[in-house]
Amino acid sequence: GAGSAGGSISLLADEDIIFTASGDLTTTTGNITVNADNDGDENESGGALTMVDGTVFDTGSGTLALSADEDITLGLVKTTSSSDTAVTLISTNGGVVDADGVTLVSDFDSSASAALDIDAKNGRLVVDVATGFGSANAIETEVSSVDIKNSTSGNIDIFEFDGLDVFNINNSGGGVQVSFEGVLTGKENCAAVGTCKFLRRDIRNELIEGTGKTLGQLVDSSINQLTFDVFDLKAPDFQGKTPADLIAGSPNGPFTMDVFSESFELVELAEGTPGKFDGMEVSQSFWGGEKNTNLEVAKRKNTDKNSRSRQRSAKRKKLGKKKVGETASITLKNPRRIQTSESGYLGFTPPVESR
Repeated sequence: GAGSAGGSISLLADEDIIFTASGDLTTTTGNITVNADNDGDENESGGALTMVDGTVFDTGSGTLALSADEDITLGLVKTTSSSDTAVTLISTNGGVVDADGVTLVSDFDSSASAALDIDAKNGRLVVDVATGFGSANAIETEVSSVDIKNSTSGNIDIFEFDGLDVFNINNSGGGVQVSFEGVLTGKENCAAVGTCKFLRRDIRNELIEGTGKTLGQLVDSSINQLTFDVFDLKAPDFQGKTPADLIAGSPNGPFTMDVFSESFELVELAEGTPGKFDGMEVSQSFWGGEKNTNLEVAKRKNTDKNSRSRQRSAKRKKLGKKKVGETASITLKNPRRIQTSESGYLGFTPPVESR
């Protein structure tokens, strides 16, 4: 059962000491001392001190000292003491182990106060062990400073709920990881055969000099600038380029021949010949290539609507019996106008039927 006293509590055993969830120890101002290897044989099986998840040792404003030959397994130990030895944990051949199965992630998760193992926010935690401190599962702490030594094997892994001063961390058996919030001092006082890693979980709250904002506010602002619900898809802008320019180099392009690659006039009106082509002017090759004026607007010089003809210069190798450079004259009974279709191709309007 639970034990309480107005003064100090001291429990000594030559072998193991095991506390159930109802085996709390509480004092108001006195100290709590528990030793699971009081005979001092230190033979690696001399005694373990075991608290289960739910066991609480609360010393009020006193100090707390736990020692064993084997592992010390923690439920929750509490003190308001500001002493440099507010909580002392010593294991000759073992380490410090977390009784609960909660593993807090080392980023922004600091709300699971139920997982707290050592509550001594005003004082120092002193640890001297052999096989690690939270090596398999980080020890959750809320202390002012730490002085931790591990001699043989295992890691030192601390999940600190607040800021922390590293008075000393020395691990001859592995690496060190300290997850914290707020301000951490004394990083230079950490030594390990592995690496000393310090992870700040509340980095979003860091005030960025010259901005008047925290990192989190700046990040959120950047994200908001890139967040939108509606955006417009504008019509294509060819920027003066032809379709062939836009697909140049494509092996799968639909264009297999440049029918306008040779320079010749499509339409030529003889002087004095009436003709009208409404708004039609080609200022560059539709298929790409060098700019060639292929079709020109002809000004009407004769208003006689009954006589319309069009001459066509055929610069090609053969056209019936005509030679290259000769002109073929075509008289249209039903004059047509050249127009562009919706797809952008040139063509003739249908002829007007005679009535």
